[in-house]
Amino acid sequence: MKPINVFMYVVAVSAAAFTLKAAPSISGNSIAITQDAASRVVQVSYSLANGPAIVTAEFLTNGVSIGRASSQNVWGDVNRIVRGSSCQFKWSPLKAWPNQQVDAGNFSVRLTAWAMDASPDYMVVDLTAPRTAARDTVSFYQSENLLPFETTNIIYKTSHLLLRKIPAAGVRWMMGGVSSEFSYSAGYETQHYVTLTNDYYMPIYPITQGQYAWFKREQRSCEFAGDDRPVDTISYQNLRGSAGSGYDWPNDGHAVAPDSVLGVLAEYTNLEGFDLPTDAEWEYACRAGCPTAYYDGTTLPVNVYNPPTLTNLAWTANNANSMTHPVGLKLPNAFGLYDMLGNVWEWVLDYAANDTSETERVAPTGVASGTGRFVRGGCWTQDGRNNRIAAHLALGPTANNAGNKAGTVGFRPVLPADFK
Repeated sequence: MKPINVFMYVVAVSAAAFTLKAAPSISGNSIAITQDAASRVVQVSYSLANGPAIVTAEFLTNGVSIGRASSQNVWGDVNRIVRGSSCQFKWSPLKAWPNQQVDAGNFSVRLTAWAMDASPDYMVVDLTAPRTAARDTVSFYQSENLLPFETTNIIYKTSHLLLRKIPAAGVRWMMGGVSSEFSYSAGYETQHYVTLTNDYYMPIYPITQGQYAWFKREQRSCEFAGDDRPVDTISYQNLRGSAGSGYDWPNDGHAVAPDSVLGVLAEYTNLEGFDLPTDAEWEYACRAGCPTAYYDGTTLPVNVYNPPTLTNLAWTANNANSMTHPVGLKLPNAFGLYDMLGNVWEWVLDYAANDTSETERVAPTGVASGTGRFVRGGCWTQDGRNNRIAAHLALGPTANNAGNKAGTVGFRPVLPADFK
């Protein structure tokens, strides 16, 4: 590459680290930016200290971010886990800005080095990549406006996984339903305080048939076919493996069978820890700080089957026309998660059990045995009573349909937000 300019205005920062190890950092003096006169490709070189780290970048003109164009057509040591010390990445502005010649006096880059246990808010997995190259297709972005595409883009519904970090560690919150809500169940919904101990990533959509086909390398047989529709017919055992074979949560921890759906997803991405959420993790993510029956602040008074606002949040028996629908067509919650209510039930780890205790819990794992597991969030066959945040349904581990209705059970995995 023949440099034509060196851009001197650079900002380098480090994300907070919650370990005794020195925080990763990037020296501003180490950063050099050049642009090739012919190809217009911009190259950024920098030095990383105290790695490995997740390094993200944001380009600015006149001190103002250019937004998601910063993350398009970028390759090299950026927006991913960086393990070396002498690093570089390239950016081609041509697709975003045709014939763009950047101005040395007004162009700059902001680099951020994130500790491995203090990662950015968004993670994207490119499911179309060959399995041997999957590590290079796991990317991180510090904010929604720096994602390569808007969250509603079809690629995040079919060929890529877009995961949002759920800031749960150390937050004390109230789990369970309000006893005045229609169809309240004391056995499954008694309110109690919970504190989770770790942040975790969760896909903003339930896993779709298109995503499943990419990482599993097979088409899932579903009741309602469509690449952007959720997987709608799948069992707990199919997702994790048989409890009798050493995959019994919570007794065997997060171990999943290598040939299970979650085992294949972990192997494909080369990221350990993919599993179903616990019952508490699912509800915390669904509530997103909202204490009422639905995450828009609406409650469900006695004898009201479907509050009018629910149609804006979920596909239910009242509006789904007896089928699932493409993900992401209803309003998200405050964490930016779509379809947490309605469309399809979602499996969680916990054994199904009655629990009327109001005892406060820390990172609860549920009981150690039972005959069924919980699914959460309701589905297209249910009215507003079972599409409440607190609603639970118990299914056997080999079941893949709820209430003798085909096409009602899907899943949304989580991943610990700690890449050490």
